[in-house]
Amino acid sequence: MQNHLFDLMQCLIDFQHVERVINVPGTDRKENDTEHSYNLAIAAWIIILKDNLPLDIGKVLRYALVHDLVELYAGDSNALSASETATKAEREAAGLQRLEAHPVLGVLYPYIHAYENRSDEEAKFVYSLDKILPGLEIILSKQKTWIEHNISPQQWQAIFKEKATLSLYTQPYFEALIDTQAKHPELFLGHKD
Repeated sequence: MQNHLFDLMQCLIDFQHVERVINVPGTDRKENDTEHSYNLAIAAWIIILKDNLPLDIGKVLRYALVHDLVELYAGDSNALSASETATKAEREAAGLQRLEAHPVLGVLYPYIHAYENRSDEEAKFVYSLDKILPGLEIILSKQKTWIEHNISPQQWQAIFKEKATLSLYTQPYFEALIDTQAKHPELFLGHKD
């Protein structure tokens, strides 16, 4: 076997160890970046097909699969944490440099770079959808993530609206998420039982 396959598998194993903020529904285990990237890719693909969007599916899938690879070196950044978001750009820039120079993953750098720069509509679509899906997951699995991070619906919208609507194709999904959040005040800070 070629050594690059061993190196690649080690990177993919390491990627599975990057934990995110929300739990896998129905468990006490945090979702990892591999699970999240796969879910994002499938969701994007289905939305493009169902909504008959004029997007290049291959490009969208590539962006979805590589969009968080920088977290191999930067770690996940909790968008609900001011301290983590304050250092995110610096950590991710350093991680991006390491990915570009990586002997195996470096071949993916053009896609990662295009995604990071939101260089086309496909990258904007994946970027925006990436901001919407965790909110849906929190609601559907009734997680207390927003309460744990002292977040009100207005605070969540202030953090995510611009990002989640960067693509015109995700705007209806963001609006549907906002409507659904309004039906679940028990998941937010300030809810009175």
